[in-house]
Amino acid sequence: MIRRTLLSGFLLAAVLTLMAADTIPPAAPPIAKKVPKITEINGRKMVDNYFWLRDKPNPEVRAYLEAENAYTDALMKPTESFQKKLYDELLSRVKETDVEVPYKEGDYFYYNAIRSGQTVWNPLPGKRAAWMLRRRSCWT
Repeated sequence: MIRRTLLSGFLLAAVLTLMAADTIPPAAPPIAKKVPKITEINGRKMVDNYFWLRDKPNPEVRAYLEAENAYTDALMKPTESFQKKLYDELLSRVKETDVEVPYKEGDYFYYNAIRSGQTVWNPLPGKRAAWMLRRRSCWT
């Protein structure tokens, strides 16, 4: 019985994989050039071949990142509807407006708040003076 269940699960996964593989894969991913940068710390030499990618104003960096983004977009294109469905389900299970219980440190109360329409995973830190606790409108 267990083998049959495992086998059917494996077959289902294989069929889904083959269905997703019907789309033509994009060309090979862009390869970043290697430009060795040697840094010596405490007598030890460290080589960073991709240090050049930190130079944001460099047009080569921008071109490489745009090529990488285009490759990722093309690779993920078949999953767009699934991504939207997953995101919508996630939002339906999370409170959009949430304020943590404030804690006191010195003369102030600190809290994290997430407002409606804001990215859920990036809470806003807040700070209120102790006298503001009496006014409920300060927390909303």
